[in-house]
Amino acid sequence: MPELRTTQVEFEGRTEEREVIVEEEGVQSWATAAQLRVAGRPVARIDGHARVTGQATYTSDVRIPGMLHAQALRSPHAHAQVSAVDSASAEAMPGVHLVWHCQQPPPVTGSRGRPPLPEEVVYEGEEVALVVAVDRETAARAAAAIEVTVDLVRGVVTEALRRIT
Repeated sequence: MPELRTTQVEFEGRTEEREVIVEEEGVQSWATAAQLRVAGRPVARIDGHARVTGQATYTSDVRIPGMLHAQALRSPHAHAQVSAVDSASAEAMPGVHLVWHCQQPPPVTGSRGRPPLPEEVVYEGEEVALVVAVDRETAARAAAAIEVTVDLVRGVVTEALRRIT
């Protein structure tokens, strides 16, 4: 019978407690002195030679007929509220298939209850818009053509941070 267990999960430097379902019965934790065959031991890389000689094929090397390319427009601000997005010129470019942003969001949900392209940007480099086009160059030009108007949000500095800076 599946068990419900509590575990610690770390993501992007944040640790939280999550409940997980363990399907197998009687799963035991490793003993401290357990003799492990793989964990903690060097493992030969079967693709090591291909990687160091440049012969390995990576995802970015793959070209599929009809493949589209995406380019994110990222925030240069650490904290800001997006007040307007003008993507008309990007959408009008030949080769652009779609443009998503907070006012024209994708049909998916984000993680931890945040939308994937939120109106409130909370870190520098957060995605503000996404362009999908026929090639990388077109996607990059279209992303650069998007005009985003933001209201900067003043940062909060605690007394502890003031003392060390």
